[in-house]
Amino acid sequence: MRTPVVDGDRLREMAAKLPEHLFKPVDRKLSDLDVGKSAYSFDWAMTVTESGECYLDLNAPMSMTASYSSIRVERHEDGYHVVIVSKDTKWRKKNGGAREKMVPIQSVRDDPDVDFGQKIQQIERDIEGIPKEVKSKD
Repeated sequence: MRTPVVDGDRLREMAAKLPEHLFKPVDRKLSDLDVGKSAYSFDWAMTVTESGECYLDLNAPMSMTASYSSIRVERHEDGYHVVIVSKDTKWRKKNGGAREKMVPIQSVRDDPDVDFGQKIQQIERDIEGIPKEVKSKD
């Protein structure tokens, strides 16, 4: 039985509280990345200007795991460096330059040994080949 709580002149029941361990962690942003650390983010976190200069949106979320069309962001003493981890990811040049809370990227390179987009496509092909009765155990 829930304990009634006085709310002005009315009584209301006290709502149950969600246990702490069921809360999702607060989303961390690239601005939280410490020097010497790296994390992954979405391709849209990097903006390319008309002149080809690259800027990083520090409000973009960061993750410790890669996803399709993601970039790896490394923070060094001299600033942020980006590694493209999917060969399928492409950018368009944008008019207007960098937005607020964006910083210039010191270097951009692709990693020929890592292509998460290709790996995910292979996993999807593998899953398609698995008979339906094996996929679900219901």
